[in-house]
Amino acid sequence: MVPAFFHQEVLNALLMGERRNRITAAATAEFMADLLALPFAPAMPDTTLIGSIEALSRKHGLTAYDATYLELALRFKVPLASFDNALVRGRDAESVKPA
Repeated sequence: MVPAFFHQEVLNALLMGERRNRITAAATAEFMADLLALPFAPAMPDTTLIGSIEALSRKHGLTAYDATYLELALRFKVPLASFDNALVRGRDAESVKPA
């Protein structure tokens, strides 16, 4: 499960890598094709939970985007995988299992 904006977020990171000459356009296209083939279930963030997202963001020093990942993991009681240090700390503090 991923937030509905997940694919755009990954694409943005890849495009930033291209602009910094760290990755080629061909590599971006290949990565995105592979990513789109994975069985992720995009979930719309529940706008009634924006307060929870804001609270998680403030509590753990997360971006609103990262707090949305944490909120989804908490709400659906699913593990959360991340290489982001702040998100991992927030995940651990909220007792969410790592994936």
